[in-house]
Amino acid sequence: LYQLGADEKFLLAKGGCYSPDALKDFEEEQKEIWGSAQDTVVSWKGMEYIGLEYEIEKNGIPVMGVGEPGADMKGEFNVDFPTYVRVLLQDGKINAFLINNGYETIEEKEADIISAEEALEIEIGNYSDIISDEVKTIQEIKLEYIAIPDWNSGSPSGKEWIPYWCFIRSDSEGDLYADRINGVTGGNLAYGE
Repeated sequence: LYQLGADEKFLLAKGGCYSPDALKDFEEEQKEIWGSAQDTVVSWKGMEYIGLEYEIEKNGIPVMGVGEPGADMKGEFNVDFPTYVRVLLQDGKINAFLINNGYETIEEKEADIISAEEALEIEIGNYSDIISDEVKTIQEIKLEYIAIPDWNSGSPSGKEWIPYWCFIRSDSEGDLYADRINGVTGGNLAYGE
């Protein structure tokens, strides 16, 4: 089981109270989308269900959570980056518990972080050769940790916490996208840097 480190804490990201009927309806919608790959619950016997979703903060910096635009990877495999904990309570008792990308910190290394301004210059440079009439607006710039795999292992599981500058941008239709610049090296996450 994942244990929070001394420099980590849970932050409640979402929570809600659900009836058994609402969860059954949601389950049916998921089956329509995912087919037989969707797990089904044999019985929703509880009277009340409470769903909680937690994200993690590390050294006062948020860890990439599930509610953010994902990473557009240009490599050989797509990586499941968000780190979060989901809990489903049934009548006050734990019914389900999920930890996604929770990794124990074994060793920490100090490193200088590039400034948000330096990261923004890199981000602008990434788009300097693209000819487009579309206006892209940066909605938010923030520093966050991401669980990064050993790119040479072929495994998508996170192995190292790395700080990235996250640029959440929107297009003319309001869709959100994110680019992430390595806070130490200035590399682009989309290319495994």
